[in-house]
Amino acid sequence: MFKLRRLHGFSQQYVAKRSGITFQQIQKYENGTNQISLIRLRLLAHAFNMSDIAMYQYLMATVSPESYMLSKHLEGLNLEAYQMVIQLVDFLKKQANVV
Repeated sequence: MFKLRRLHGFSQQYVAKRSGITFQQIQKYENGTNQISLIRLRLLAHAFNMSDIAMYQYLMATVSPESYMLSKHLEGLNLEAYQMVIQLVDFLKKQANVV
């Protein structure tokens, strides 16, 4: 959860306030001391503007925070715009290999 929180630019206090979960509990989730219950998962998902499933997938490490954020930005694009994004990514990857 630490990476996701940092990616959003949220402090632990901010996540605690948005989720209704104590700051201390957020710390325990991040350092692995406590596991997240399904009820708390829903509260945390709401705090990050994520669906319950997306939050679960992220926490189960099936989706990286970067991939999740990218997918959120791609939602709703028409096919032409989506293809342009793919072309841009391919171009950037080629440029990164040149340097």
